[in-house]
Amino acid sequence: FAPYDAEELKIAPEVKREAGKVLVTVVAPLDSLAEGYHGASWGQVLKLLRRRMGEVDADYLLEAVDAGATTADFEASFRGASIVFAWNVQSANAQRVLAALKSSGDTAKAFLALESAADLEEASRLGGYRPAKSAPWDQVLNKEAVETYDLAVDLWRRRSSDDALYLLLLLGHVLAKPVPLIAMAVQQADVGAILCMCRNCFKEVVDCLTDPTCKAAIECLDACAANDQVASYRCITCNETPKLEAFSLCVLEKHNCLCKTAEAPEPIPDAMTHWRGKPLDNEAAEEILIGWLGQEGRQWSWMVHQGKNAAYDQFPCQHQIFYPGTAKKVAWYDPTFQVILPDGEIVWRRRHYRVRIDNKQAPGSYVFSVLDNGVTSNEQWRIVDVADDLSWIVFFYSGAARAAGQAYFGGLVCTPDGDPPPASEAKRIAAALQRTGIEPWEMYTVSNQGCADCGAPLGVEAKAVRQSWLAEQREAGKTIDA
Repeated sequence: FAPYDAEELKIAPEVKREAGKVLVTVVAPLDSLAEGYHGASWGQVLKLLRRRMGEVDADYLLEAVDAGATTADFEASFRGASIVFAWNVQSANAQRVLAALKSSGDTAKAFLALESAADLEEASRLGGYRPAKSAPWDQVLNKEAVETYDLAVDLWRRRSSDDALYLLLLLGHVLAKPVPLIAMAVQQADVGAILCMCRNCFKEVVDCLTDPTCKAAIECLDACAANDQVASYRCITCNETPKLEAFSLCVLEKHNCLCKTAEAPEPIPDAMTHWRGKPLDNEAAEEILIGWLGQEGRQWSWMVHQGKNAAYDQFPCQHQIFYPGTAKKVAWYDPTFQVILPDGEIVWRRRHYRVRIDNKQAPGSYVFSVLDNGVTSNEQWRIVDVADDLSWIVFFYSGAARAAGQAYFGGLVCTPDGDPPPASEAKRIAAALQRTGIEPWEMYTVSNQGCADCGAPLGVEAKAVRQSWLAEQREAGKTIDA
C-alpha cells in the first residue's frame, strides 16, 4: 500500500484563508487499521480521500490530524474548519478533542463523531440539531439535518472509499457550500418531473406501475439512499423486465424528466504503452481484449477476480466476452454475471456494449456504450497492464449514466478463470492499479465458486460478430459458440 506522511495531511494556514475554501478536518488514529478497508490504515485512507476530494471540488480541503495529537494541535486544525469529524477516537483522547473544540470557538457548522468515545458522540451536532438529544419535533423543525445525519451514519457503515468521500462532502454541501456532485445525487422528483412523465410517458408509467415486477423495481429504487449505486443497481438487476426498460427509456433517456446529468470522473489514466517487448498497437490491443475466448473450451475472454466498484464489479461469476463486430473499428463487449434474488434464486444477466477505439488516445484506449435497462451509459476504458502470457490483466474504466445522474469509475483485475493471479505478480499489479489512482486495498474479491458448467449464457452473438473473424478462429482450432 502507498505510505502516508502525517505532515502531508496538514494544510498551510495561508491556504485555509483563501476565499471560498471549505475546510473539512478529520481526527482519527492515523496509524491504526481502518476496519473494513482491507488492511489500510486511517492515514492511508485519508490520504486517498484528500486527493479525491480535490478532484471532485477544488474548493474543498481535507486536513487530517492524529487522535493522539496535543490540544494545541487540535485547536490549530479546528480553527477555520467548517466541518469536523472524529473517526474511531477513543476515551483516552476524547477530552483533548472536546477541549480544543471549545477553546477554538466551536465555530464549525458541524461536528460528527463516529464509532468514537461516548462523550464525543454525544457532542455531535449538525447546525442546531444534536442527534444525542433528538426530540420528536426535530423531524419537522430539523428535517434536513435529521435526514443528513441518518445518511451520514449509513455511509460510514458501508466501509468503502467512495462512500467515505461522499460522507465528507455531504455535510459540507448541506451546511457550508453546495457540491454539484451531491446536489445531483440528492435531487428528488418534483411537480415538474411528474408533469413531464404524464405528458410524455403516460402509457409507459401506467404499464410499469400495473406490472408487479416493474412496480417492485420502482418501489425498491425509491427506498434507496440518494447516492447508493450499489442498492440502486441491485434493484434494477433483480427486477429486470421490458416494461422497466420502456419506462426508463421514456422518462429518463428520452425526456430527462428528473433533469439529471453527470460526467465521467477524471482524471483518466493512460493505457499501457508496450506489450511483449513491442509498442502496443490496435491489433495487439484487440488480441488482449479477446483474450482467452475459444481457447481450451472457454466461451469467454476473461473472468473478474477483483473489482473496485461495489455497484458493478461485485457480482459473482463475471464472464467478460470481447469480440469483433460486423462494422470496421467496432467490437462488442458482453459481460455476463450472476444475480442472487432476494428469495435466493440465482439468475443470469448479460449486457451488450458497443466498443470503439478512441482514436484521440493511444492504443489500448476505448469508448464503451450500452443501453442498460433503458438508460445509456458511456464509458472510457483503458488496458492498464497485462502479462505477456495473458495470465492476468488490469482494466480501468470511468463512465456516466447522464440521464440517471450517476457517475462512476472502477478497476478490474481479471484472469482466465477468475482465480488469483500468480503471487509473484502482486507488486506489478498493485503498481498498475496505483497508476490509475486506485489503491489495492480498495479492491474486493469476486466470488467465482461454482462458475464452471453453471449454465451461463456465454459465447458471442451471431448477428453481431464479424463472420470472417469467427471463421478464422474456428479454422485455427478455437471453439466459439454463436
